[in-house]
Amino acid sequence: MPKPIDMIPGMSPTRKYSLISGEDKIKITVQAPPFMEQPPRSVVLSCEQYERYLTWLNEGVLIQDALPDLSSDDREILISGLGPDLGGLVDG
Repeated sequence: MPKPIDMIPGMSPTRKYSLISGEDKIKITVQAPPFMEQPPRSVVLSCEQYERYLTWLNEGVLIQDALPDLSSDDREILISGLGPDLGGLVDG
């Protein structure tokens, strides 16, 4: 089931996956849509977390239900590619 943001042309982030050798962990790098001019951000997941991530990505489960053990910042990176530092776009 596609995420609503993925259904809007030009709004979908791109995601790349890489196995961290010797650690049984998966690094997910997410690039926000190009117009946002943000650097790619990454989150490292255990194999068990990665399985739950795939459930969120493919089955429509809420990310906070699939990955409650991640910080809200890490979940936002997985959703949109945006992190806590928006490159000066937010005051404060």
